[in-house]
Amino acid sequence: MIPPPGSSIGVALSGGKDSSLAAALLAEAGYRLTGYHLLLAPDPAGSIRETTEARVDDLCRRLRIPWKTLDFSGEFERLVVGPFLRDYQAGKTPNPCALCNLEFKAGRLLEAAVAAGAAALATGHYARLEYGERAVLKKNRSPERDESYFLGLLRQEQLKRLVFPLGTFSDARAASELKRLLPGFEPMPVSQEACFTAGGGLRAMVRRLIPDAARPGDIVDESGTVLGRHPGICFFTVGQRRGLGPDLAGRGPFYVTGIDASSNRLVVGSREELLAERMTVSEINWVSIPRPSAPLRVSVKIRNTHPAASAELVPREAGGGEVRFDRPQEAVTPGQLAVFYREDLVAGAGFIRRAGRE
Repeated sequence: MIPPPGSSIGVALSGGKDSSLAAALLAEAGYRLTGYHLLLAPDPAGSIRETTEARVDDLCRRLRIPWKTLDFSGEFERLVVGPFLRDYQAGKTPNPCALCNLEFKAGRLLEAAVAAGAAALATGHYARLEYGERAVLKKNRSPERDESYFLGLLRQEQLKRLVFPLGTFSDARAASELKRLLPGFEPMPVSQEACFTAGGGLRAMVRRLIPDAARPGDIVDESGTVLGRHPGICFFTVGQRRGLGPDLAGRGPFYVTGIDASSNRLVVGSREELLAERMTVSEINWVSIPRPSAPLRVSVKIRNTHPAASAELVPREAGGGEVRFDRPQEAVTPGQLAVFYREDLVAGAGFIRRAGRE
C-alpha cells in the first residue's frame, strides 16, 4: 500500500517528463526520495548515457534528492533483447516493454530500492493501483494516457510495493504540473522505438544480430501461390499493408496474414482473411484476480493501440487460455501481449500464440 508522507521511497528516473513529474509530486508531498537511473540498452559511444544522466542530475539537484545509477545492461541483453530477437526470428512480433517492466523496473530496480530501505518504488506510469488483500491494477482515469497494458505481466508481490503518482493525470494536467513544479526543466524527449534499437533502428539491428531473419524469401497467398519476394520476414508484422514491395504494387490490396518462419515465407491475403474469431494465449498472469475456474467475460486488447474487444476467455489447465471474440478482430499477432480487462480493472495478461477462424 502507499506509505505515509515522510516515508522513504525509491523513484525510477529516466530523465523524461513522466518520471520527473512523478518524483516532483512525491517530493512536494513530503516523501524522502532516492532516485534510480537504470542503464539497460547498449550505448557504445556513451552519448545517450551522458545526456540522460545530465538531465537526471539536474532534476535531482532541483528536488534536492540523492540519486544513483544501476547498470543492468548485461542482464537486459539476456532477458529482454535475446527473447526479442528470437521472437522476430520465429516470425513473431514481440513486446519488449512489458518484459522490461516485469524484469527490471518492477524487478531488479524494486529489489534494489527495498534492499536500500525504501518502503516502495514509484514510476511514471499512467495507471492506477488500489491496495487491499490483493493489489488491484486499473486503467488510468484519462484514457489518452493509459499505460496499464504494458504492466500486465506484473505480479502481486511487485504491485504491492509500487506507487504510480500519475494514475489520474491527463496530458494537459501533466504538462501543467511539470511547468509548475519544475519551471525551466527540459526533460528528455520521448522515444518512439524500442530503446535498444536507437541509433540504427530495428532493421539495422536485426541485420547485424540475426542475419538469417533478414534473408529474402517468397510472398505467397493463403493457397501457397507465389506472388513475389520479400527482403526478410523480420521486417513485417501481421496486419501490415504498406511496404510489401514492387511485386505486389497495383494488386490487392494485400495484408500480411501470417509469417511462416520455417519456410521463410510471408503470407498475404485480403482484409477478410486477416480477421480472427478466436486466439490461443499462453502463460497468463492473473494480475488483479485469482485464476478463474470457469469462462470469464472480458474485454481484451491485442496490442496497446487496439480498442478493447468483448470476448469470452476460457482458462486452460496448462496456464493458458482460449479467447473467443464476440466479433472477429483484425491483425491478431503472435508474440504480442493480450491484456484482459473487467471494466477498468486489469484481470490478466498472456502472450498470443495463434489466431484462427471457425
